[in-house]
Amino acid sequence: MTDHIQIGTAQPRVQYTADGVQASFPYPFPIFQDSDLAVYLDDEMQGSGFTVSGAGSSNGGAVSFTLAPANGVLVTLRRNIAISRTADFQEGGALRAKVLNDELDRLTACLQQVESQLGRSLVLSPVDPAENLTLPGMAARASAILGFDANGNPLAYAAATFKGDKGDKGDKGDRGTDGAGTGDIVGPAVASDGNFAAFDGATGKLVADSGKSAGDFADASHTHASTDISDFTEAAQDVMGAMIAAAGGSYDDGAGSIALPGGVASETITVFTSSGTWTKPSDLLWVEVIVTAGGGGGAGAESGFGASPGGGAGGTGIKRILAANLGATETVTIGAGGAEGVAYNGAGSAGGSSSFGAHVTTNGGAGGTNSRLQGVSTAGRVGSAGGAAGAGGDINLAGGGSSGSANCEPNNYSAGTCGGASYWGGGGRGQGNANGETAAVYGGGGGGTALTYAGGAGCSGVVVIREFKSA
Repeated sequence: MTDHIQIGTAQPRVQYTADGVQASFPYPFPIFQDSDLAVYLDDEMQGSGFTVSGAGSSNGGAVSFTLAPANGVLVTLRRNIAISRTADFQEGGALRAKVLNDELDRLTACLQQVESQLGRSLVLSPVDPAENLTLPGMAARASAILGFDANGNPLAYAAATFKGDKGDKGDKGDRGTDGAGTGDIVGPAVASDGNFAAFDGATGKLVADSGKSAGDFADASHTHASTDISDFTEAAQDVMGAMIAAAGGSYDDGAGSIALPGGVASETITVFTSSGTWTKPSDLLWVEVIVTAGGGGGAGAESGFGASPGGGAGGTGIKRILAANLGATETVTIGAGGAEGVAYNGAGSAGGSSSFGAHVTTNGGAGGTNSRLQGVSTAGRVGSAGGAAGAGGDINLAGGGSSGSANCEPNNYSAGTCGGASYWGGGGRGQGNANGETAAVYGGGGGGTALTYAGGAGCSGVVVIREFKSA
């Protein structure tokens, strides 16, 4: 088994074109230490922002960047060993194989490095005769153009040497032969004042009255009939349709609908059920967010005061946002569901507000009011309001309210009402001989109750983010 680097035939230089995602790039040639590897991004040599692994391995290793290079950047990895002697052998001392192998490996690597650099330089053809390729002195080649003489040797030429001489002016051509006509112009006997003159159509020689004055050529382009505008609009629609169709989409100029060409390679759905932070992907085109606030809790009831109403549902906002209008991160806030009203006339709590950054904000549903506070009335209890429509969305929806109790006489213990419905579905069911049902869908209101039972809790809100990413 060898205990030293094996220098193979792999070229000591490799290049990659970054795709904006890949952060680790292998190099297939060995190096002795990390500093033996030169790392370039396009034309710039890098001194930090990466780590090197595999130093001392015969099979090479990899360079791992802290941040993946941008799409299209040229990544170059090149062995760049300082050419120096690193070992010294004592006269009469022991010659250890590893020390010899290490020194020979280093010399071989340096020769490969020099060979690679020479291969990227101007060199003579192997069949060229030996010539003097010494450059002219500094003073001779200053501000000059480097060229080669008739023997192929380097020579400095003054820049003025290549300035072309001004050609001689050509001889003046002979004058053409005079026409056979007399040159007289004969006008019409009668002509209207102000009309343009024209040559007659019979001979092409005699001047005639054109019958046209300057007023006949006045600009009337700013007066259009409605049909002109219609024709122009139709032409513009045709051009638009042709452009979109050429790109792979479609355009219906009758209904006005546009189907733009594709470009979305993937769609990811991220759901937040608790507050947190959303991070924008690098390949994002746009997002569609659905933001729902928390639902209110249903009220508790007391025997003799009739049934209690459920809580109102949280409002919902829907918005499409281009990637350019989003921050690198956005704060996501989830409104909690309102607590249930306790038995013996506890009022339900209101649901909390939800938001996606500063783009969309929604309002929580109201909590149910207990039957005692509403008073005894055969007309029934008032229901709980849903969360008011929020702000910022392309669509802003108010949450559904709960119904009031239809009959609330002291001796009538009909069931409490259901909680309000949110964008995602209905609230918790109202109960007559049990606690009100807890809402099971995002933003739903908790159910009401009767007798001496507690209401149901509202459900917390949610933020759903649909991420549309580029190809």
